[in-house]
Amino acid sequence: MFGFLPNLILLAVAQSPTPLPVAPDVHSNLASLGFRVEAAPDWDALFDRESGGWTGADGIFSFPLNENEQNLGYRSSGTFFVFSDTFTSDVKADGSRNNLSLVHNTAAYRPPGDPWTQQLQMFTNRDPATGSPIDMFPPSLPGSAPNDWYWMKDGIILNNRAYLMASWWAFHPLLIAQRKGVVMIEIPPGDLPPFPNHLQRDTPFYVDDNGAGVNIVYGGAIMANTVAAGAPFPDGFVYVYGNSDSFNGDGFNKAVFVARVPEADFADFGQWRYWDGGAWSTVIEDSFAVTEFSSLESSVTALPDGRFLMVFQYRQIKPWVAIRVGASPVGPWSDEIRIYNCPEPVTIPGTFCYNAKAHPHLSQANELLISYNVNTFSNADQKANSDIYRPRFIRLIAQ
Repeated sequence: MFGFLPNLILLAVAQSPTPLPVAPDVHSNLASLGFRVEAAPDWDALFDRESGGWTGADGIFSFPLNENEQNLGYRSSGTFFVFSDTFTSDVKADGSRNNLSLVHNTAAYRPPGDPWTQQLQMFTNRDPATGSPIDMFPPSLPGSAPNDWYWMKDGIILNNRAYLMASWWAFHPLLIAQRKGVVMIEIPPGDLPPFPNHLQRDTPFYVDDNGAGVNIVYGGAIMANTVAAGAPFPDGFVYVYGNSDSFNGDGFNKAVFVARVPEADFADFGQWRYWDGGAWSTVIEDSFAVTEFSSLESSVTALPDGRFLMVFQYRQIKPWVAIRVGASPVGPWSDEIRIYNCPEPVTIPGTFCYNAKAHPHLSQANELLISYNVNTFSNADQKANSDIYRPRFIRLIAQ
């Protein structure tokens, strides 16, 4: 499982007091570490869409329906995707968007089989009265307001039931977005898009301020260290990673926190425990920052020798996709290794890249498929260039 990472890196992390070298840009000697990085244009093309109600989104997460996260898993399992803010407009011949429309979350499905032969099935919810696109998961919890929305985070499928985490957002009267909490969305077995039978539950997995000017938001990455997931050394726990929006006064410095829960008790919030730096606490405010300079969305993957690989965007919107290697699900973690310099900020001026993460079960043997998002602060550019706002993919490949 995930045998793409050479022993050179794994041994350097936990057995040497010397941090792994970090170049000022992308690692200058990637080949000496035993792997290379390549763009994945075949995967880029799957999300370069000009019609059909889905023409761009961010926040891409993928879930194997059979729960197994091993490489090549896509061949035997369908894949469920969720996205956050999504453009549902069509694209004109000149590449601009027509009838611009945006919803806050959508979904997709991919049948089992080779990635280049299986087409994505995109799902956008529709207002039954008007036919207009609406959010796939509009907030329905007590206290929801008409303009509230969910920003999708990571999730997991357990016993054919999907559990999706999401940040609950609202607009302040001054038109400033404010997080209201973190919710769990449950999709029962057999429920099909637009998921009319899904359940929404408020959770205790958000702390607005822990007293030190740091908030805690869980759900940015989920890693099942379980038999069903194909983990090489399963302990029966699901590890849920969280972040702080701003750490040490730096809005682009996303600290990383860790919670865990037994696989069978994932939906029982009282069974969740939070890493306090030395033990597992029942108090979320005890959450300890195991590393920093990460992104609000990321991934953690189990490696064959029992260590773990974290994939993230360095400092949230810097152009570098980076990795760390940890001795356990809580670390200690190596210094970051910047493996890829995203070209879009140069090739498409005014854009930035963010929220890199891995998709193990969509990966070939001896590689890891990694996505990242591209965006711009310019609404005019979003409308004029439909190529900006869609996922990009790279491959981390063993030499």
